[in-house]
Amino acid sequence: MKSLMIIKSGLVATVAVLLITAGMSAPFVKTEKSDANNMILRKPDNVNVDSILASVNGEPISLGDVLEESRHEEARVYLAFTGGEVYNRIKQIRRKVVDEIINRKLILADFHEKTPFTIPRQYVESMLDSLAEHYGCAGRKELASKARKSGTTLEQLQQRAEERVAVQGMINNYYFTHVNPTPREIYEYFEQHRDELSEPAKIRLRLLMLKKEREDFDACRATLEKTLSESSQQQVFVAMVKLYSDGPAAASGGNLGWIECVNLRPEFAQAASNAKPGIVVGPIDTPEGIYYLRVEDFQKPRTAEYKDVGGRLKNEIENRLKKTAYKRYVASLRKSAIIRYYF
Repeated sequence: MKSLMIIKSGLVATVAVLLITAGMSAPFVKTEKSDANNMILRKPDNVNVDSILASVNGEPISLGDVLEESRHEEARVYLAFTGGEVYNRIKQIRRKVVDEIINRKLILADFHEKTPFTIPRQYVESMLDSLAEHYGCAGRKELASKARKSGTTLEQLQQRAEERVAVQGMINNYYFTHVNPTPREIYEYFEQHRDELSEPAKIRLRLLMLKKEREDFDACRATLEKTLSESSQQQVFVAMVKLYSDGPAAASGGNLGWIECVNLRPEFAQAASNAKPGIVVGPIDTPEGIYYLRVEDFQKPRTAEYKDVGGRLKNEIENRLKKTAYKRYVASLRKSAIIRYYF
């Protein structure tokens, strides 16, 4: 039995808080996958389906199990939605969490069947220490006390920690054997996407706009032309923006931040093409009004070099491959599993 080689990734066991909700709609049985004989799955006998949302290989997943992981996200739903949309969103959240729990249970079963590594005790202890710190506990005794008040025990938290380490270890083992982009593959990807990885020319602008429909348009324009012709200092331009501008970001002095030059309106691009930082260009006449632009800074286009982006590119490619590999791994486990949904 080989030792587990795993990078500690901040896994923290969750204190069990079982919440009970009422008024759930009558459930129905949905079979995602039957066994090899395609047997017809029926509703299990003597099961309170109001509290069981799903089962995997006969092991139930309760509403309480799901709420431990979904309750925070569900609470945010009420801040953004109303009426029937709340129900639909919460159902989607619970379905997602149910699927995540099913995946973990299948991976854990795969671990127990193969036992490809041992679980380092120090990882479990570290997770419990992190959990105690997360909940502001002075030590294990206080953590155990809080756990009891939440309906669980320290031993159960330890078991969960071990299960999380086992699951993450199995996933990492799968990545190790299935996610191995070579330096040549990464470099070839870089060559194929060099243009996308390069940075185009950018310009940082402040903008002042006067709408032609203003009753005092002529007077404001005259004031701006005189003031801005005498000074292009930033504090002067910002003051004029806050006093007169009808354009965006007036409250912040017309600051538009960095914009790719190719995304500028043609008349703006032409006016600012030869301007140096600190220069005000305008008035630029348009159908809706006149504009003044103050060029804050300019960045020349940068062609991507492999030495600058190779490391980041390797991580991005590996992360993309890991997502695909994870889906493939759990899909292979689900093929031989019996999964039922009751909602």
